[in-house]
Amino acid sequence: MGERQKVDYRQVLDEATFQRFSRMRELRKQLALEEAVPPFAIFSDAELAALAKVEPLTIAAMLGVKGVGEKKVEKYGARFTETLAKDEKS
Repeated sequence: MGERQKVDYRQVLDEATFQRFSRMRELRKQLALEEAVPPFAIFSDAELAALAKVEPLTIAAMLGVKGVGEKKVEKYGARFTETLAKDEKS
């Protein structure tokens, strides 16, 4: 098996997108702790990076991201969209 290349998202995302990505990772970590699951079970880093690029982040837009299905959006979509909306207002 080949080793997966680790992506440095600080280099592939612009500063504003990276800030959103970082905020999403914090939220993902909180959710993972609440549910006692590994963070990648909620969203992978690649999915979070794609979500961070979507503005505005809506439930419908989340469904357009590769790897993000209805179950994940149903379970986590509202928390992500509400958290980011709050962050952008402050």
